[in-house]
Amino acid sequence: MKQLLQLNTLVLILLSVWMTPANSVAFCALRDPVTNIYKLFPKAKTYRSITHKINQSTQKQVKKNIPFTLHNDELGQHTVYVALKDKKPLGLIHARSEVGLWGLVEVAWGFDFKMNVVGFMFQRCREPSCQLISSPSFQQFLKGKSNAELLALLNDDATGYPQAIENNKPAKELAKTVIRSAVKTIQVTKIAWSKELKNFQQNASQ
Repeated sequence: MKQLLQLNTLVLILLSVWMTPANSVAFCALRDPVTNIYKLFPKAKTYRSITHKINQSTQKQVKKNIPFTLHNDELGQHTVYVALKDKKPLGLIHARSEVGLWGLVEVAWGFDFKMNVVGFMFQRCREPSCQLISSPSFQQFLKGKSNAELLALLNDDATGYPQAIENNKPAKELAKTVIRSAVKTIQVTKIAWSKELKNFQQNASQ
């Protein structure tokens, strides 16, 4: 009995060690930065990365600003990428994840320095509506939207979605998952990268 208990304990420890890196990557990593950054910002010639720790203080501040907050698995080291052209900053790229109906939905977001949406890319999405949500029509629908405009789309009575999504319940649920991801990403970036964001705003306007 004692040997069996020791074996079960060892299995649990090994599983926790194996699972932790996978979770941290899933919630924060931009896969293939070289390709994805230039897709979101085609005019970019290069980029730089800035890493900060997202902690419980960030979590509390996010909760004050929006009606949902960060899961504990979303804490840890996160990296924001800055797209550059001739040393001039063009925008930010930040990858984050949300829990969808079919598992984690990983989204790479592009924002301008006012934190309005430039575009997004799925890094991981297993839901049947993934192709519809990543279509040019929905991309255009979100483009330029601010935090307040995105939050308004999450209301139960929100309208204005592209018709193909408005009339498709699973697609609309995925659309809301993606929008929640955008809102969280905006909040986290504003809080954790506030100093850098101010500098980039000044440099981009010059």
